[in-house]
Amino acid sequence: MADVPPLVLSEILRDADLAVGVASVGRDDQALRGHDHPADRQHTMKMLCQPTGVRCSACLALSRVKWATPWALGWLYMRPLWPSPYHLQDPWKGMLDVPHAVVGVQKSARMDDVERSTMASENTAKLAVLIDADNAPPTIVEALLAEVATYGTAHVKRAYGDWTGTSLRGWKAQLLTQSIQPIQQFAYTTGKNATDAALVIDAMDLLYTGRFDGFCLVSSDSDFTRLAARIRESGLTVYGFGERKTPKPFVAACDKFIYLENLGYSSAPLTETPVAPTPKVSTAKLRGDTALVNLLRHAVKAASDDDGWAGLATIGHIITKQQPDFDARTYGYTKLSDLLAASTLFELDRRTLGEGKPAVVYARDKRHQSKSQPE
Repeated sequence: MADVPPLVLSEILRDADLAVGVASVGRDDQALRGHDHPADRQHTMKMLCQPTGVRCSACLALSRVKWATPWALGWLYMRPLWPSPYHLQDPWKGMLDVPHAVVGVQKSARMDDVERSTMASENTAKLAVLIDADNAPPTIVEALLAEVATYGTAHVKRAYGDWTGTSLRGWKAQLLTQSIQPIQQFAYTTGKNATDAALVIDAMDLLYTGRFDGFCLVSSDSDFTRLAARIRESGLTVYGFGERKTPKPFVAACDKFIYLENLGYSSAPLTETPVAPTPKVSTAKLRGDTALVNLLRHAVKAASDDDGWAGLATIGHIITKQQPDFDARTYGYTKLSDLLAASTLFELDRRTLGEGKPAVVYARDKRHQSKSQPE
């Protein structure tokens, strides 16, 4: 029905009750088939109305515009046989409120196609990056934004501070290069940091727009703990970035927390010079770290199937939920799979799902394998 030319159907239903008329045609379509002669059609419509004793509005409308009936029924019955220019748009939007029983199935199918296309184009999270410039060195910006790109697209990039002072002079080059908007906030009094309040207010304003999927809070200050918790309460993801000195409450308030030292830069605010990558922790030390071993084993067990195999992505999600600041780079390994392999506690299996698709890594606790072997 959605593909009937508007001019044709408007003539048919001009003087009729739309809901009753369309429903009558949809209910009695079997009886109308085969009656090509106008007299036969009129006789059929009268027969259809005999049980009620009253001619419905559809009969009145069709009897007055008999010439249009074959056009309407032809479009209605032949719709599934050829593609239509109305496939991606609804010409009746705002004109007719067609009952769901008649066109609900076809309209739902078209909407599913549109929704799938929309979801495919919006699979990247929209993020807002808010930087506390008073508590972050400017040399980490490039590595920081590269890390943010792995989680989504930074639609908003702002840095907060008192740009009239000399302490933030090193930020100018990074602000221009990375297209970061500087937000000026004067210090109202000595010893009080007004930058934090300005960042919190802007974060709440952005939150209430409903345009973002997550926030990236760059600071080592525990004052943003409540802000991170509030954003998570609204169902958005919070990524925290800070130095290792960041208080644990702020780390725990984020969905995921990334230490700036893992991005390859020094935490010293004065030198701000790149440092060598963290050396890899030896296998003996990894196996001797009881907290790490228990965290990895519990995550693999929670994500495993009946055979003990667990997808690496699921393992990583479980670990992050339990410990937001967990990062394989803390131990000198770039990937979680490398860390699992270095511990020699897990068995790894790379599986190819098909041609052109990346391999998926699965892990299994070696203790599970030893228990499954017959004695």
